[in-house]
Amino acid sequence: HRQRRRMPKAGMLVQMDSSQHFWLPLVEDKWWLIAMVDDATNEVPYAAFFPKDTLFANMQVIRRFIEIKGLFYSLYVDKASHFKTTLHGGIHYNVSAEQDEETQIERALEELGINIIPANSPQAKGRIEVTFRLFQDRLIKEMRLAGIKNYSEADKFLFEKFLPYYNAKFTHEAEPIYTPLPKDKNLDLVFCIKKERTVNNDNTVAVSGQAIQIPPSD
Repeated sequence: HRQRRRMPKAGMLVQMDSSQHFWLPLVEDKWWLIAMVDDATNEVPYAAFFPKDTLFANMQVIRRFIEIKGLFYSLYVDKASHFKTTLHGGIHYNVSAEQDEETQIERALEELGINIIPANSPQAKGRIEVTFRLFQDRLIKEMRLAGIKNYSEADKFLFEKFLPYYNAKFTHEAEPIYTPLPKDKNLDLVFCIKKERTVNNDNTVAVSGQAIQIPPSD
């Protein structure tokens, strides 16, 4: 696998991934660390621990990244179901209309003008894979030395102590092209679940098996 050159400017490409690991020795379950790294600079402005790698966990990390840095051009991710709909075709397999829809994260990023690029292999996301290997070594040791006992403390330590240390030591300089969030964009209305429905003749819509009546209006 040939190593890809870094992007020339910060904000052109951001890599995102999650790593399941025994981050804390006193917690028996493996937790997920979800992080985003700028391809040009190696900066990790935000990362957080979660018990599961879910749609809303990934939405939360993307949202906080945007609140900290601004809008970027492209997001480079794997083909997990919350990023990309993967259809398994075949003559005996029926694909429903809902299965053929874009994912909620694809829709949210499209509203913000951010491209989503699915990686075809783990090696393609080399920047963040290297970052996770460093975190699995250095971050675990630092949390042990700091006496971190639960993931509430771990999140605070990660954001307030470890990420500033990491970004000061391991990042590169690059001209930024991040742009501020437009005033007409409300992130509460972007990072949520949106479903499209047709209103029935009796002024109702069907959502999750329920009939919801729409009040009369013009």
